[in-house]
Amino acid sequence: MYKSRLIYLGIVTAAFIFSQALYEKIAFMTFVIALTLPLLSILLALLSYPLVSVKMKMSGVSVRRFESFAVFFTLKNRSPFILPALRLNCRLAAEDGFETQLIQFHLSASVGRGRDFSRACFFSNRGVYAIGVESVEYFDFLRLIKIKKPLKKAADIKVTPGVVELSPPVMSERRQQENSAYAGTAPLLSGGDVVGVREYVFGDNLKNAHWKLSAKSDDIIMKSFAEDVYEQAVVAADLSAYYDDRRKNMAMTDCVVETALSVMRAYMQNSVRFSLIFNVGKNMTRRFTVTSPAEFFEASSALADAAFVDGGNVTELFYGVEPDFISGCGVCVISSFGTDDALKSLKKLFIDYKSKLSVIRITDKVLPEKEGVLTYTREYIEEKIKGL
Repeated sequence: MYKSRLIYLGIVTAAFIFSQALYEKIAFMTFVIALTLPLLSILLALLSYPLVSVKMKMSGVSVRRFESFAVFFTLKNRSPFILPALRLNCRLAAEDGFETQLIQFHLSASVGRGRDFSRACFFSNRGVYAIGVESVEYFDFLRLIKIKKPLKKAADIKVTPGVVELSPPVMSERRQQENSAYAGTAPLLSGGDVVGVREYVFGDNLKNAHWKLSAKSDDIIMKSFAEDVYEQAVVAADLSAYYDDRRKNMAMTDCVVETALSVMRAYMQNSVRFSLIFNVGKNMTRRFTVTSPAEFFEASSALADAAFVDGGNVTELFYGVEPDFISGCGVCVISSFGTDDALKSLKKLFIDYKSKLSVIRITDKVLPEKEGVLTYTREYIEEKIKGL
């Protein structure tokens, strides 16, 4: 822009000096033109302000970790009085979500035509990220000034956990219970005396339906049997932050959530009824009982949105849990604790429970295997998500 100004000033000066050697009227006209042209160029560029517009849309509003998506831009130039070279300034979150970066696109948009283009992105951590267009810049036809038009184009995209199949150990204990629901879609055993009725749950065997009561109701009514048994397990996702680096805590927690979701899917596929617990704050936990696909969706969605917890630890997951809730169950704990002291405390806590404890540990580096502990590295899980 500065170069064009110098060139234009040189041309005007040369023309003015040359005209002085001619007639006085010619010199005066040269002076008028030299002043009028830049003013006209700037005025027309200012009048073109509403004739430049930008539209933005995304290929989706929700993506998984490391899943590529596209942001589409449409820049329209309806003014014949500006140069077709424009610059678009976009504010995008960095791949890890901790910082934002200004991306500039240099485009050529002819008069009356739009320019479509896209940018591929992905995010490596869960969260909600904003993507927006800050401004568009253009020049007058003499390239003397730059006009910056602010824009309010923004959209949020939600990054959810990736899908990883880890073939985790499925542990459970058989317990005598009333047939309150089915696990997964596999029918449970039925027999014995009918002790009650309940509403139909997805996956129930219609052989156990109470058709007389169903005919009087809008819903299907199922019989409950005293001698039915089902598998009972507990999935405990520890979202505590064990590292000083916030980026590392976020990445490790993402892997914990993805591993826990893999365990939950394994239980569902094996028709194991289970409960999910995870911490949402220091000494604060959430608990879900999963007996149907609808409850599975509710529990997995809540876990997918959970953030890491500062100041927590794996043993605090069970401080507020009644002993009867986990006694006699197969308990699978997924955590990213950094030292073996936490593992010792966890095993000591379960001495008093008549439960089978299995631990899945997410680490930042390869560690020696320990009895009852299955270890995955963060790198391994992320590569599985990326499909490498």
